Amino acid sequence: MELILLADITAKLSVNSGTIRVWKISYEVNGVDALEEALSWKKEIKIALRVERNWHKSKVG
Repeated sequence: MELILLADITAKLSVNSGTIRVWKISYEVNGVDALEEALSWKKEIKIALRVERNWHKSKVG
């Protein structure tokens, strides 16, 4: 697993670190579906999430 620094994520997605922490907890508790429900996400972040999730599905399935 690749280590990604919080500062790198906040810079890449243009969101604050508190938001990233909330998303991380949501993901850990409820999985990817919890992240899809986040109303405050920017369109670009939602697209990136879908692309990454589809990539992971293709590797597993």
